[in-house]
Amino acid sequence: MMERDIIHIAIPAVGEYRRWAEVAAQSARRVASSPVEVHLLDWSNVDRAKMEAFGEWHGSAIAWSRLFLDELLPCDIDWVISCDADILYRGDIAKLWALRDERYVVMMSRDSQPPWRKFHPVIEQWLGTHPEVDAGDILCSGLTLINLRKWRAEGWQRRVKEFIVKYPDVPFLDQMALNVVFRDCKTALPREWGCFSGDRNEDIDYNGDCAIHYVGDTPWKRKGTTRLMSDAVVLWRKEAGMRCGGWRRWLWLALRATSPLWRWNKSMAWHFRTAIR
Repeated sequence: MMERDIIHIAIPAVGEYRRWAEVAAQSARRVASSPVEVHLLDWSNVDRAKMEAFGEWHGSAIAWSRLFLDELLPCDIDWVISCDADILYRGDIAKLWALRDERYVVMMSRDSQPPWRKFHPVIEQWLGTHPEVDAGDILCSGLTLINLRKWRAEGWQRRVKEFIVKYPDVPFLDQMALNVVFRDCKTALPREWGCFSGDRNEDIDYNGDCAIHYVGDTPWKRKGTTRLMSDAVVLWRKEAGMRCGGWRRWLWLALRATSPLWRWNKSMAWHFRTAIR
């Protein structure tokens, strides 16, 4: 049993994502039973040229910083929660922190993808052309507990850099590097920590201890008839102090009541899967 200590969270926060990273940080602190220290990563504390050498993700290379947290954060930090800006913490984040397990270097959230996003086919195609690479079960880097003490002590940074240099064409760099390099010393977090907002989460209590990941369902952008106000989106927008009513909410509620009518539309079906209870 680890003693009560400071919970460390690292979140990329460049451009418009800084505001959303602050929402994630605010939600983490709200009811935490232990003190929380948030490390917002931007070009003032991260070497931009170094990150951009690996390409970009959604117009920025800041996401790759999670592969260098052992260098970016103070050496007296033994563990850190690395998460994307589109995460909303519900309940007590200390329950996530308590899951730290010294047997592992990375503890990652479970992965799933909406049907129109081609993450897994791209990864499978890349792995097919590189049969020597074994990633094991693909987990999601969007919410990851990282054992920095073990990472530093066992020299994992060297192996991470070797992987990046050897495979410059690898898709989804940070996620694949964590999955491949740490294949034998990674594990999956319980599903409630990093559940995707568009998944069927009937077994997860959004008012309990969990973290919602808005992959492909960016809650601060609601445009088009498929970007409505689901329960998960409403929770995020309330945390951010944004409007969360109007026709988008009413239409979502109507679709929940008449779910068979929209099953034909793959995009809409994914966005409203949480409505099927």
